[in-house]
Amino acid sequence: VAEVTIDFGDWAWQPAYARCTAKPQAWNEAGIRALDESFVQWGWMFLGWNDATAKLIYGRRVPQVLLIHATDFTARRLEALLSNYERAGVEWISVEQALADEVYRQYTPPPETHGDSLFEQVIRTSDAPHAPWVVQPLVMLEALCVDGG
Repeated sequence: VAEVTIDFGDWAWQPAYARCTAKPQAWNEAGIRALDESFVQWGWMFLGWNDATAKLIYGRRVPQVLLIHATDFTARRLEALLSNYERAGVEWISVEQALADEVYRQYTPPPETHGDSLFEQVIRTSDAPHAPWVVQPLVMLEALCVDGG
């Protein structure tokens, strides 16, 4: 069990992907391309948000804990996402190494913040400084591959 710092909601792409692959139609292929591109793009934006926010709160980079869900779509795009992170300089370490950082020991989240990442919890409970919020593209995801396009 670990506090998560990066959670860009990779699970949210799965319902749209299921719709896009349910019926072979031309507009579904365009929907899949949009899903493929947006997944890596949003993963990149959340990585940037977390890195910038850690610097604002703690004055330095913090080892991150990435939450990834086991879905068909995440499996489809995981290599592209992780390769993008590596090109940005991400180095993979064990969760034990990440949690050894004092940041993970100095904050005990209250129960009402369940579901928020560690940095979101710190911001919501202490009004800590942070980078401008990045939100999941839920409206776009819900609109892809519905009947008619």
